[in-house]
Amino acid sequence: PSLWACKASHSNCPSGATTLSFTNSKNIRIRRLLSLNSQMFHIVINGCENVHVQGVRIIAAGDSPNTDGIHVQLSKNVNIIKCSIKTGDDCISIGPGTKNLWVEQVTCGPGHGISIGSLAKDLKEEGVQNVTIRKTTFMGTQNGLRIKSWARPSTGFVQGVRFLD
Repeated sequence: PSLWACKASHSNCPSGATTLSFTNSKNIRIRRLLSLNSQMFHIVINGCENVHVQGVRIIAAGDSPNTDGIHVQLSKNVNIIKCSIKTGDDCISIGPGTKNLWVEQVTCGPGHGISIGSLAKDLKEEGVQNVTIRKTTFMGTQNGLRIKSWARPSTGFVQGVRFLD
C-alpha cells in the first residue's frame, strides 16, 4: 500500500515488483494460492504452454494501480477456473500472442474487468486467438470484457473471442 500511495502522489517512486512470474515454461499447475497486495501484477504467464490455474484468490485495494490479477501473453492452452480476483486494475489481462485461453467461473471486481490488450503497441505483433470467458461474474468493475489498442497500424489482431453465460 505504501508504494500505491507514492504513485498516487505522482512522486518519483520505484516501479514495484510482480509477485509470481512464469516464463517459457510448460505444464504449470497453480492451485489454491492467495496473492495479497502485490506491488504490481500478481501472476504473470509469459511464453508458457499448458497452464492450469484453479481456486486462486487475488486481493488488492480497489484503487491500487497496475495490480493486474493474472496477465497472460505469448502463451497457449491456459485455463483459469474458479478464481476470485479483486484488484484495482484488470482481473485478467490478455496480451499479444495468447492462444486458446479458457476462463470459467471467475469472480472479478473491483477493477477494470477483463482486458484484451493493449494491442498495437508494436508494429509487428502476434494476435490474440480463441479466448473463451464463461460463467464469469463482474462486481463493481469499470468494464466487463474489453479490447484495448493503440491507434496505429500493427500486424496484431483479435479473433475467436466468446463470452458465454
